[in-house]
Amino acid sequence: MSSAPITADAGLGQLVFVSYSRKDANWTDKFWVMLSPLVRQQRLDVWIDKDRLTVGEAWRDELREAIGKSRAALLLVSPDFLASEFIMKEELPALIEQGARLVCALVRPCFWKLDPRISGLQWAHNNSRALNEERNRDKSILGVCEALVSVALPSGTPAGPAAADGNGLAPAKPPAETPLAPLRPGERPGELFGVPALPAEFVTRDEFAGLREALLTGGEGAVGVTGGKELGLYGQGGIGKTLLGVAVARDDEIRRHFPDGVLWVTVGEDADLVAAQQGLLTLLEVDAEVRTADEGVEILTRTLTRRRCLLVVDDVWSSEAAAAFRVAGPEGRVLYTTRDASVLAAVGAEVMPVDVLPERAARTLLAGLAQLPVEDLPPEAGAVIDATGRVALALALVGAAIGRGRMSWSTLVHELERGAETFLAHPYADTFKAMQVSLAGLDHSHADAYLSLAVFPPDTSVPVGAVARHWTHLFDLTLEQTRDILGALAEDKLLSLKDEMATFHDLQHAFLVLQAEDLSADHRLLIAAYRALLSS
Repeated sequence: MSSAPITADAGLGQLVFVSYSRKDANWTDKFWVMLSPLVRQQRLDVWIDKDRLTVGEAWRDELREAIGKSRAALLLVSPDFLASEFIMKEELPALIEQGARLVCALVRPCFWKLDPRISGLQWAHNNSRALNEERNRDKSILGVCEALVSVALPSGTPAGPAAADGNGLAPAKPPAETPLAPLRPGERPGELFGVPALPAEFVTRDEFAGLREALLTGGEGAVGVTGGKELGLYGQGGIGKTLLGVAVARDDEIRRHFPDGVLWVTVGEDADLVAAQQGLLTLLEVDAEVRTADEGVEILTRTLTRRRCLLVVDDVWSSEAAAAFRVAGPEGRVLYTTRDASVLAAVGAEVMPVDVLPERAARTLLAGLAQLPVEDLPPEAGAVIDATGRVALALALVGAAIGRGRMSWSTLVHELERGAETFLAHPYADTFKAMQVSLAGLDHSHADAYLSLAVFPPDTSVPVGAVARHWTHLFDLTLEQTRDILGALAEDKLLSLKDEMATFHDLQHAFLVLQAEDLSADHRLLIAAYRALLSS
């Protein structure tokens, strides 16, 4: 039995390309029979070359055109499929480059596990047994077709007339994806794109080895780093997730497994997903304009499908943001950082909890910032570590205050105790206490200047020139004076400064917003005016 010829430009449903070896042509007939109701409803247009190409046609052009129009492809995997030079070197790479959703069906036993492009793809049935070995073969073929329909038809596609009568094929839930194969190292480390620098005082965390193993040994293709279990969207921040992500991105062994590059994108709470996707494409030097997040996913997926890249998506607050960057191919990986494990579940990511620093690591970090050998830390160091809850950001802030000679150890312990009375059981109490201590150690002019930065929105890199204009209005400071003050605040770990851009951890900005009421009435009016201007 053969499928009826339908021209590629017939204007019918979503085009599904069937990739197969001529020795398995009989299997295309079986799948055509199952899919024919949807073809009649003009929901699908199934492209099988033996029914489309006639003698004398420029078949490569026709094939290329069909692949270019395909939303999905059915791969009939067999020994002859794997042995076909044309399929392996031309047809399959072209489908991957096109970004077609690939659905695999094992029609005869073969060594499909040896090709990561095949083993890492979506399988539409239990691939431990080939279809030619199945007793209830029709049921298995129907299951494959249901999976194909679920990826070929866009969500919300109306059913055709036959579906209304109960005779159509309803889209099924996509089957679970097969774990990806372990990655193989390349000859050179991947280039870094937008990856932040590690601070000199960074302390290697216990979670690092497990995270490296999870990234390199396979899995579902996305790994998430969360600030702790059951923390919710506003869970614990400042714990060091971002720095752990930076350490992973900069690790030489990991970079060798991603020779096509290590990419970094920061999302944030009030994310403009389209702008973030456009920024990532700019890093990749891809000339494309993104108009919607869905379109960005399609473009990024096509771009990264064949690349061995690691994409780090930092500070994810929603499942929508996580989904907007689930774009890696079979030999790529996505590493998210978030405070909410549920956003990782939404994209099927493996969750690796990140806890507060162990006692040993906390002492090492504090000693480095205080510019002391660990063994020379005074007895008060234990109280400081306990008062900061071993939260990395909080320790960095108080350690800088000691290291820069702004207060004594005893004064530091006293100020932290006073901060505990202020912030009580607030979720960010440990970091806010440390922020309060750091602020108390500044002279009044620097403290006022720092507090006035609450005018700028969170999750934003602020040009030094913009801060200078702001401080000129408030404090009559010059550009050089602005640079000096920002540099000092960066050394105090109250902000970050790189390439003439100032950035804040969102908890630092939250603290500024909390403290903004301590400013003069004139300053508060100016902040309100600036916010109105920035939001207009």
